[in-house]
Amino acid sequence: MVDSDATSPQSAQALTPIGRGRYLVDGRQQPSVLSEVKAQGRPLDGSVVEALTSHPDLAALAAEKLGRAPQVGDRFRLGGFQSGLDFAVIRCEDGRVRELEVAPVAGNDGTPGTHPRAGSE
Repeated sequence: MVDSDATSPQSAQALTPIGRGRYLVDGRQQPSVLSEVKAQGRPLDGSVVEALTSHPDLAALAAEKLGRAPQVGDRFRLGGFQSGLDFAVIRCEDGRVRELEVAPVAGNDGTPGTHPRAGSE
C-alpha cells in the first residue's frame, strides 16, 4: 500500500481564505498561486509578479527576501503601498517555510484611521 502525502501542495487547497483578504498558503506551492490575489482591488505590482515568477516555490521566495533561513514570525513585503503583498511566516519545518499568511498591503481606503501611518505621529 502506498501512503499518499496528504500535505503535498497538490493535495492542499492552494489558497485558504482566513478573512479580510488574507490567505494561508503552503510554502511548497508555486508562487503563481498568488496571481489571483488582488492588492486593494488592483492588479499586483509588476515587481511582485516578477518575484512570483522567478522562484520555484514560496519557501525559496521567503528565504531570498529574508536573506537567511526563515523563522516563524518573520515578515516581508513584495511591491508597493497599493499594489503589493505582505507575507508572514506561520510555520517552518527543517529550516524551510511550510506555511505563510499572505495579504494585500494595507492601504488607505478613505476611512479615517486606515492609512498605514495613522496614529503613528
